[in-house]
Amino acid sequence: MSHIENFANVGLRTLVAACRVIPEEMATSWLKDYKAAGNSIQQRAELLSACAKQIEKDMVMLGAIGIEDELQDGVPEVRYVLCLFFFHVGVQFKGVLF
Repeated sequence: MSHIENFANVGLRTLVAACRVIPEEMATSWLKDYKAAGNSIQQRAELLSACAKQIEKDMVMLGAIGIEDELQDGVPEVRYVLCLFFFHVGVQFKGVLF
């Protein structure tokens, strides 16, 4: 993971992709909590953060890239395509993409 620190040390924006196998029962429970947090009127940010901390642990890093400057030609498009790819492939539960 030293390359990620190197990206940060030279001021690059960093995109990290990681994954984790989650048992169905845990995923169902987490998704219920996540939807409730997203619908919360009070403390939404705190509740969503707690959900993220609950699910974003014990992950296996798949890769990381450092982007020199968001304003360079083509960078926003590349970030958009990468995000679509990672979310489409990596965040699917029972046929529901979220």
